[in-house]
Amino acid sequence: MTRTAWLLVATVVVGIGLIVMLFRVADDDADRAQAQQVGPETVPELVPPITTAAPPAVVPEETRVPIVVPEVTRVAVVLPDVTASPVVVPEVTGSPVVITEETRVAVVVPEVTVVPDVTRVPVVVTEVTRVPVVVPDRVQPRNVAPAPIQNPLPEAAAPPVAEYTSEPVPPTTQPVIKPPAPAVSRVVITTVRAGKGHTIGPDMYQATTYGTASVVFRWESSGASGKVTGEKCMVITEVTGPGGYSHIDRSASCTGRMRGELTLSTPGTYTITTTVTGPDWIQATGSLPFEIVAG
Repeated sequence: MTRTAWLLVATVVVGIGLIVMLFRVADDDADRAQAQQVGPETVPELVPPITTAAPPAVVPEETRVPIVVPEVTRVAVVLPDVTASPVVVPEVTGSPVVITEETRVAVVVPEVTVVPDVTRVPVVVTEVTRVPVVVPDRVQPRNVAPAPIQNPLPEAAAPPVAEYTSEPVPPTTQPVIKPPAPAVSRVVITTVRAGKGHTIGPDMYQATTYGTASVVFRWESSGASGKVTGEKCMVITEVTGPGGYSHIDRSASCTGRMRGELTLSTPGTYTITTTVTGPDWIQATGSLPFEIVAG
């Protein structure tokens, strides 16, 4: 059922309830008035006096009192207009229902501007027809001497014409970029006596009577700019000799000396090999032999 139908049903039920209540109130008022008029006169008839041995009494004829029934006033019931606005009607349960009118809320509808469609006009591009133009040759009249030219203008010099030869063009040489010179390109080794033994010649040492000789070696690194110093190199020196002798010395000094000293007891020729790796990671190697003579 629609809301309007439910509203009709509820309105009818409420109207019938109001009419029944009006009739019930009128009947109650009439009964109450009749009871007030009849009650005092009929009480002696309903409750007879109690006598012990009295003769039978003559009961008078019942006095009939006319009962005036008030006229029922008919009240016109005005049914509300059910088509004015939609009302939410709850389910009818038999009790009076109070129907509240739904609150109306004004809805503002924004104005919509209709933008007309843009009419696109097709543009037709016509094809351009190219017409060849024929220039006629200049015709000289026959047997007519040309008119002398007065004050002739000097002829303009012709532009220079480039001459092309079949000889091949020598290729252009690109400049050769030489790599920088290595930081260390040469390593020089020298030896000196340390304290034991005697120096008997260049890089020749004689052991003492105890049979030992002490030797110290040095190295010097140099490059294109001269002597290289500072602890910016990686130096590895190996000393080899008779009887499988081997000694390794390491340092970071580009130019320096060994740590400690070599104490040698076996006569023979020994070889010192020093490899220096410069700051540019380019290596240079130097070698020097020396001899130990028995004492």
